[in-house]
Amino acid sequence: MGSDGVLNGVPMWLQSSVENAVQCYVNLAEACPAMAIMIYHNPPAFRVTIPPAAFKQLGKVRNIVAVKQAVTELNQLMATIRACGDEISVLMSDRCCFPAMKFGARGEIDEAALWAGQRWAELGEKYRAAVERSPAGVA
Repeated sequence: MGSDGVLNGVPMWLQSSVENAVQCYVNLAEACPAMAIMIYHNPPAFRVTIPPAAFKQLGKVRNIVAVKQAVTELNQLMATIRACGDEISVLMSDRCCFPAMKFGARGEIDEAALWAGQRWAELGEKYRAAVERSPAGVA
């Protein structure tokens, strides 16, 4: 039995600096080079906000592949999505999933998928299709 990946936040018992948070994820990735790492970015819970520049730096680490993003402030969110580029998939909490997908987030990771299952996935696909069909990507 094993695991292909992990969703991980920084340690919660001490408030972390941005530098320590970045180093935490780099250390985890180096310790588990065959495992996909998803960052859990929830500033209220973990008491550190990882800025877009730090996500750009983390995108250089081969096995850091995604972030569960709980930040809902749109300016920071859009900057983070741009900084992650194609290196880190940004997955949103449900509070602003669809607007974030409009700006390049790749999907959602949240409780709604647990209780809605396949229907939630279908809704996401319909939204993506509508955005692709609309003029200038406006849904």
